[in-house]
Amino acid sequence: MKVMKRIMVIVLLLLAVILLVDLIPRIINPIQRPDNMLKNYILKITPLGTSLDDIVDIINSRDDWGSANLLNYGLYKENPGEPYMEDRERPRIGERTVSTSMGTYKSLRDVFFLMEIHVAIIWVFDANDILIDVHIWRVGRI
Repeated sequence: MKVMKRIMVIVLLLLAVILLVDLIPRIINPIQRPDNMLKNYILKITPLGTSLDDIVDIINSRDDWGSANLLNYGLYKENPGEPYMEDRERPRIGERTVSTSMGTYKSLRDVFFLMEIHVAIIWVFDANDILIDVHIWRVGRI
C-alpha cells in the first residue's frame, strides 16, 4: 500500500511540474496567451480609434516586435490569417492593414516542442486610417 502511495505522489508531482513548465511561459510571455487575452493586451497598447501613423510609430519603437508592414487593402473576412494574397472577390474588413511579427514560441501542447508557433498581429484601418479592429495570426511550422 505504501508503494502505491509513493507512486501516486510521484505521478502527481510530475504532472504538477509539467503543468508549471507549460503555464509559466504563458504568464510571462504574452504571445503564448489565448487569442482573446493577447488581443486585449494589444488593445491596451493600441486602442481602437488610434491613427495608422501612431500604430506604426508604436510598432517601430518596440524592440520586442518586428517592423511594421503596411498593406493598402483590408483583411479578408473569411480567413483573416491570409492578408497577403490578392483576391479582389473575397470580402474584406477595412481599407488598409499594418502587421508585425511578435515572435515565435514552442509549447508542450504543440506536439512536444516539435512545432514552432509564429505569432503576428494585424491592425485593420478604415478609409480615414483609424484603427477599427485587431487580429491575431498564428502559424505553426515544424
